[in-house]
This record gives sequence, structure tokens and C-alpha cells, in this order.
Amino acid sequence: MPRKLISLSAAFAAAATLAQAEVVSVNSGASLRQLSDGQKNVKMVAGLTSSKQLPSADLIQARKALTKRDRVANKRLRALADLGDGYAAHLYAQRLEEKGRAKLAADTAHYYSISAATGRGYSIRGMVGAIDQIDPQDTREGRLKSLKNVLMAYASAGNPEAVEAVLRYHFAKAPFGDLSSEIDTILDKASTGAGPVSLQLASSLMQQPEASQAELAQAKTYLVAASKSESFSISLTAQNLLPIVEARLAAQTSDQPVQEGIQ
Repeated sequence: MPRKLISLSAAFAAAATLAQAEVVSVNSGASLRQLSDGQKNVKMVAGLTSSKQLPSADLIQARKALTKRDRVANKRLRALADLGDGYAAHLYAQRLEEKGRAKLAADTAHYYSISAATGRGYSIRGMVGAIDQIDPQDTREGRLKSLKNVLMAYASAGNPEAVEAVLRYHFAKAPFGDLSSEIDTILDKASTGAGPVSLQLASSLMQQPEASQAELAQAKTYLVAASKSESFSISLTAQNLLPIVEARLAAQTSDQPVQEGIQ
């Protein structure tokens, strides 16, 4: 895949009015989540792998209780999560989420991200839901950076919920600000996420009723890239959308007036 397939700024500008990210439905009847070939897991850190790594008998007992699906007090659950126990982090994030307090959103996202970073991709949905409630002005820069790193790693791996969230956050320029360079990196490296990202960018452009010829040409470029995805469903969807964008391009070309040469 060539570096920087097209200018992202034009694509993002055209898609900026799309508040929701599930845009892969241009006559395809499917969203990116439905087209996913399964849950994408990314192990960024080893996490806690043995009770021998724990500093106290109390926490060792708490971890054994977890393996038996017994209830563990919040204090011990959080301690395990802080030490890198991904399962404990997921459970603790769920408990925070159940409180339904907006001021806990950053903590909730943080603990879901710990779980996700240890390879538990099922935590991404909760993480994104919590990030949606974060006030970036009241969230530490270091925490935002950590959340962004986990989210981008999953988007690069092609996790559909992460891909949708990354593009949605970029369109909104919040809570992580401009993500152009991070998205460029996904496309440049032709990572697993390049296909889903390209498909989302193309479909967002195609959703615009008044898309210009240049924007449709950009959408076609993205679809060509997505058609080479290692995901069969992503590739097939891109191939099915190509005739649609080509027909719209042809219609716009035929509608352009012919300018006669000056005699």
C-alpha cells in the first residue's frame, strides 16, 4: 500500500457530520462490526501471569478466589488490577461502570484498558463506552495518552470497535485531538487494520449525497486499498462498493459541460 494513499483531511472534512461510525452500509446492509472476521485481541503487556508475582498472601488468596468465580472485595480487586491482572481489571471496570457516575468514566476506561492491554479484546467495548463519557479537560494528559495507545493498537490490529471509535474521535477532534498521523501510520504499514480503516473512510465519503468528483475519486482509492485486505468480508464488501462509486464518478463526468475550443 502506498504511503498516504490520499489526503486524509479531505476525507475527514467530508465525513465530519457523521456522528456515528457505523457507516459501512452504502447498499451493503452491513456495519463494520458485522463484517469483522472475529474478535481481535492485542497483547501489549504480559500482565500478571502467576500468583507468585503477588506481594502478599492476602492478594494470592484473592486471586485464587477469582479463579473460582468467588466475589472479591473492591479493594483487593483494584489492587490485583493495578498489578496487571487483566481479568481483575475487567471486573473492577465493570463495577465502576455499574455505579453510573460520569466522574468515574476516566477510571473505568483506565481499568478496561489494562484488561485490553493484556490481550482481552472483549474489554474494548467497555473502554470505548467509558471514553465516550470522559471530559478531556478533567482527565490527565498521561491517562489520555495511555488510553489512546491501547485504542490505536487495537485499531491497527483491525478490531472493528476500535476502528470505528478511532475515526469517530478523530472526526470530533475529541478526546484525543487530531489523529491523522496515527491513522496514516495504520495505512502506511499496511497493518491488519488498514483494510477496515480504508473501508470506513471510503464509505463515509460515499455517504455524502453531494460528494464531489474529487471526493468520490478518493473513496475509490480507499476501496481499492480495502479490496486487498486479508479479511475476506472486508475485501468482498470493498469490491462490491467499487462499481457503485465508479458509477457515481461516471455520472458526474457525463454531467460536466463540454467546453469548445476557441477558434
